Amino acid sequence: MFYQHLIIDAVPYIANIMEFSFRMPPHWHNEIEIIYCISGSFKTRINDIEYSVEAGQAVFVNSLDIHEYYQAVPDTEILLLEIGPLLIKQNFEKLSERTFIQTVLDIDNNETSDLLRLFDIIIGEIESGLSAEAEWNIRGCLYSLSSLMLRSLMCEDRQYHKQKKQKTEAMQKVCNAISYVQENYFRDITVEKISKMFGYEKSNFCKVFKSATHMTFHKYLNHVRINMACLFLKEINEPVASIAEKTGFRETKTFCRVFKEIVNMTPTEFRNSVKSAEFKYCS
Repeated sequence: MFYQHLIIDAVPYIANIMEFSFRMPPHWHNEIEIIYCISGSFKTRINDIEYSVEAGQAVFVNSLDIHEYYQAVPDTEILLLEIGPLLIKQNFEKLSERTFIQTVLDIDNNETSDLLRLFDIIIGEIESGLSAEAEWNIRGCLYSLSSLMLRSLMCEDRQYHKQKKQKTEAMQKVCNAISYVQENYFRDITVEKISKMFGYEKSNFCKVFKSATHMTFHKYLNHVRINMACLFLKEINEPVASIAEKTGFRETKTFCRVFKEIVNMTPTEFRNSVKSAEFKYCS
């Protein structure tokens, strides 16, 4: 599962409990993101700084920060929250102009009891089946969470805001390139084609892309394709050669080599392990 920008125009927020058994590659978005680790552990990299996150801790990601998640242990479960401008409207600007005082915060203590209470309510409402009443309760919790962040968890940082504005302007084409890859991973995509498509010289595009994602373009493309291959191997019973073709690999041999480099097993081994429920893909 690759993740770039999950909030769409009609959806003002995201609140979801998920089993965290996949890698979220480097990405950025306007929304403020909060991940509460319910069980297990994982690693995150935010603006090129790595953090380890364990059960009872929460990650707070500023608007437009580059972030990724990886190396989740088996049975890791998270609460994923995203708060966007459609939810809190004009107040979102106040949040987006500030920066979090701490990126990773222990939630299971007295000083953060208000946060834990809000997380527990949201988790309970999601598990109840998301009725209309539950949705309104979640909205209420997110409003309270936004207020709490402004009062206690964030501070003004004019230099950060200036850098963020510059980053937004500089990275828009990179974001478009990422979106193109995610939608067209099965096509013949080369650095030369993508550079020309988005108005870059090849060398400049490679430099900007790696600066934004901390990956080369070729590596990112392979990760997207292999992640989709994992999904296909789990959900459709087609030969490995067919899966390779569906995910943009012209040669099955190349597909198998890249798959093993990323997943640490062959496509057939991965499919068999999924069937026996003995493996969770954590890159």
